[in-house]
Amino acid sequence: MARKLASLSLSKKAALTAMLLFVCGMVPLVYFSTISLEKSLTELLVSHQESAVRNVAYNLEQKVLLRTETLQDVANNLPAERIGDRTAIGHFLRQNIAIAHLFVNGVVVIGKDGFGVADYPVVGKRASSSYLEMEYFRDVLVTGRPVIGKPRYGRFTNKAGVAIAVPIKNKRGEPVGVLAGFIGLTDKSVFDQTHARLGKTGDLILVSSADKVVIADTDEAHTLKPFDQPEHGSMSEAILDGQDKSKLIKDLYGNEALFTSVNILSGRWAVLGTLPAAEAFSPVRQLKLKIYIASAMIMLLIGGLMWWAMNRQLNVVGRATHSLRRMAFGEEPLHELPVGRHDEIGEMLIAFNKLQHQINRLTQFYAALSRCNEAIVRSSSEQELFQQICRATVEFGGMKMVWIGLLDQASLLVKPVASYGDGTEYLDGILISESADDPCGHGPTGQAIREDRPVWCQNYPNDLNTVPWQEKGAQFGWLSSAAVPIRRGGKAVGAINLYSGETGAFDAQARDLLNEMSMDISFALDNFDLDEKRTQVEHTLLKLSLVVEQSPNVIIITDLDANIEYTNAAFSTVTGYSQEEVIGKNPRILQSDKTSRETYDHMWSLLSRGEIWRGELTNRRKDGSEYIE
Repeated sequence: MARKLASLSLSKKAALTAMLLFVCGMVPLVYFSTISLEKSLTELLVSHQESAVRNVAYNLEQKVLLRTETLQDVANNLPAERIGDRTAIGHFLRQNIAIAHLFVNGVVVIGKDGFGVADYPVVGKRASSSYLEMEYFRDVLVTGRPVIGKPRYGRFTNKAGVAIAVPIKNKRGEPVGVLAGFIGLTDKSVFDQTHARLGKTGDLILVSSADKVVIADTDEAHTLKPFDQPEHGSMSEAILDGQDKSKLIKDLYGNEALFTSVNILSGRWAVLGTLPAAEAFSPVRQLKLKIYIASAMIMLLIGGLMWWAMNRQLNVVGRATHSLRRMAFGEEPLHELPVGRHDEIGEMLIAFNKLQHQINRLTQFYAALSRCNEAIVRSSSEQELFQQICRATVEFGGMKMVWIGLLDQASLLVKPVASYGDGTEYLDGILISESADDPCGHGPTGQAIREDRPVWCQNYPNDLNTVPWQEKGAQFGWLSSAAVPIRRGGKAVGAINLYSGETGAFDAQARDLLNEMSMDISFALDNFDLDEKRTQVEHTLLKLSLVVEQSPNVIIITDLDANIEYTNAAFSTVTGYSQEEVIGKNPRILQSDKTSRETYDHMWSLLSRGEIWRGELTNRRKDGSEYIE
């Protein structure tokens, strides 16, 4: 071997020496560069999964809190003084039918004795059964606060669900019963995202940390199954740890996965994201493989003109590696790398640039979504909310123009109510219909509202759905558009329309974020409606209170034991007793000898059954004089 090397020509020795030197220098350079890049991309992938799981956890928690608050509002309005009257309570529940849309497995009113009073919808013997063994019933009476029960199969519906229970209090603030609502674990309006996939093969799992059971999973076979079994190992330990974290562990199937847990509802529940490590880190491994392949090919291609080829290759790789290193260590912001060639290195740079572009675009959408969520929290009216959303989506989301249109039910025309960006004059005199029979209803906006689904136009100038508007769109440089429905009360009532200067701007991740934005806007509109209804109810109660207080007739309100709870001003004027003197006393203090005992017995017999008594009573005032009422 030594003789053969010694017999080589000087040029070959130089070439061989240069190749060896090149290999010795290139291998560690590529290795350490990819290690740094791998670390940065791994952190980015972990951060992306954490954001996705946190978003699902936040949305789920808001849905549960909304149902808890709504249930408490209903309990606060329930006539607590008639908690024992099954007919009255059943009638009250039927009047509040809207709550059944939030609790698909129904609601039930439970008396303080632990037995049901009424339910809606009526299911078997649910309204009259005992709930003494139910932990949520006991906890509500002990704490006086809303409680989320243990996930279980319903005794009467045989459906998997979870109970939310709130106290029913009398005017003194004492619990007199419990109002429980049952959410089905298959209710898509609550657990839709927990049944979706994380990535292509990952899972989103909702568990009850307090009860150590699975609430919802992509694989429904795990529903209501315990997760603290020995075979679950490190995953069970991570859940019970009670901390938000991301780490590599064994999932429920025993496979290595990137695990992310986010606790909600004060740690009672946790949303888990598990993505197989093979999928989670596939982009990193592929990128490393491309780098290694490119480096190996460069070394194999070094030939006769070694120095020229080596210098050319090393200059390009050196510049790219230098930029990547500086970006990996935070010495300069992430930016696109110049390609300038079409070999493997060029493909690597193109892939990196494309990845960078996707990251920038997703960052813009996340920023826009964050601003929209801020607008939802801070806006006091729909118009203010719509305008801020349009502005944020243009300024932070990278869109050219955004407008929101609402459907006029009378004319079936979509009328713009807010817009922002370059080309808002496009909306002047625009005709868009929701009707499929109208030629103006065949565009993306009309379809989105009519069919209650997003419509994506990834190539606006050549899309058949945008033909009537392409000429105007060309003036403003629109290359893709999206129309996403806005819902109110679960029904599409309008759409948010976005226009981008890039072809194919709405990839899968962007579409998910825009759908989430639409859900947030719809949630805000429903909240506006709830606030308006709450204000109307408060005004009605105030009017009723004034009518009772200012009535010229004597009005007395007692509890079920006939103890006086309230008297109006007319009572004090007629009887001479102040309200403070009679609260808690029996109305018999007004009795005189002129009214027979049978009359009083008959009256109280009717009243105790919830019926109306009419007649005359001769009563005695505080000063001893008599009066008839």
